[in-house]
Order: sequence, then structure tokens, then C-alpha cells
Amino acid sequence: MALRHKAFLLNIDGFKKKLQPFIDELDSGNPKPLYYEALECTRKNNLDQWVFDSIGDKLLDISAYNSSGRFYDVPIETRLDQITNIESSELGYWLLIIFADYSQKISGIGIDYKILEYVLEKIRWKPSDIKLLMKGLPPSLLIKSNSIKQPLPLSHTDPYWFWMRPSHTKGSGGWLSNREINYLINALKSSKSLVDKFDPALFGKKFGFRPIQVPEGQFEYLQSAKTAYENALEMLNMANVSERGLFLVESYT
Repeated sequence: MALRHKAFLLNIDGFKKKLQPFIDELDSGNPKPLYYEALECTRKNNLDQWVFDSIGDKLLDISAYNSSGRFYDVPIETRLDQITNIESSELGYWLLIIFADYSQKISGIGIDYKILEYVLEKIRWKPSDIKLLMKGLPPSLLIKSNSIKQPLPLSHTDPYWFWMRPSHTKGSGGWLSNREINYLINALKSSKSLVDKFDPALFGKKFGFRPIQVPEGQFEYLQSAKTAYENALEMLNMANVSERGLFLVESYT
């Protein structure tokens, strides 16, 4: 199944401001305010038209279902009395429900983002800049600014701030603030001539597991890279003009 690069405009400041009181309560051992806020979000949203439907995630009725879509064995109201009764994945899902209210779907780089990634590597972009463009910063940093690197693989014993993640994506997704967005816009613009003049022969006879017909297929790959480049720049410019951040995902849908 082919992965696609998808994007959402993100009101970072609004989300952080909304979230902080719930994080303070969580860290003091009280999950109830977060749960009831997430529950209210589910009730005001259409379960069939959630913003993250586009990446395969479903908005669940958390009064009846856990984050895996299974009925609660014990009523949630009973479990809320002790934070130790609530798994990190559930807390992360409740955070994601609130996070979705500050997100708006736009076009990402698309299906050819890996081809653009290859071209950027060849024109000597720094690996850290390529990763920033494709994956963004870890979502956990929106919750805990001093959080350590995202554990791989993620375990249910890991803290809740690592679990604010769409489930039907590769990895946890990532975000960009206005600072990173402007940095990447400038980096892409300064690389335009290198992308335009890229030698299609550098794609070789195979890209990943896919054979490439020479030379026609190589030129097609170059055109795909150019399209992905324009998509990336359009995505970043849209966020810049709207003065919002971005949430980026590698989606299976």
C-alpha cells in the first residue's frame, strides 16, 4: 500500500493554551477534566466527518469505547477515579480528539514525496532538513517541550505525551511552527534551480523495488519530483499566509 504525505493547518498557540490546564490536572493525577473535554469534542463533531478521517482514523464515542475501538470492560466513569486505571494510549487518544479541533485538512506533498526526498538528498540537503520537511517535529513537544526523543517502537508503558498520534499512519506525524515553515520555504526556493536541472539519469534503473524504464521513466520520475517540490512549497506557503503551523503525516489512505 503506497504511503502519501498529507498535511493539516494547525493552530499551535490555540491548542497549547487550551491544553495546558488539562495537562496540569493530568500531572497531578486527575484525568477527568481531559476526558470530559474530549467527550464534549466528540459530541459536537460529526463522527463520520472527523478531520482525521482523511488519514484513516475514526472518531470514537469514548463514553463506550477505548482508543482501540473496543467496549470498556469497566465503565469509564469508574476507572476515572484513578489515573493508574487509564492507559497512556487512551490519554493520548483523548489529547488527539482535542488536537483535531485545532487542525484543518489541506494538501500535503502527495504520493511522490519519497522521490522529492531522493532528489533533495542528491542535491546535498542536510538530512535534518529533509526530515523536518517530510516529518516535522515530534508531537510530544507540543505537550511537553522538554520531552525526550520519541521511543521506537512505542510501548504502552511510555508516557501519555508520546501517544497523541493518529493510529493509521507511519510513525506519529509531526508539526512545524512558523519559524520552521519560513526556514523551509527559503531552503526550497534557494534549491529550485538545482531541482529543475537535476540529472534524471541519477534515478538509475530502479527506485526502491520499482524498475525504471530508461530513459523515459527517468524523465517521468524527475517530473514527479518537480510536482512534489511545487506541492511542498504550496503547502508551506498556505500555512505561512494563514499564520498557522502544520501537522504532517505519512498516511496509508
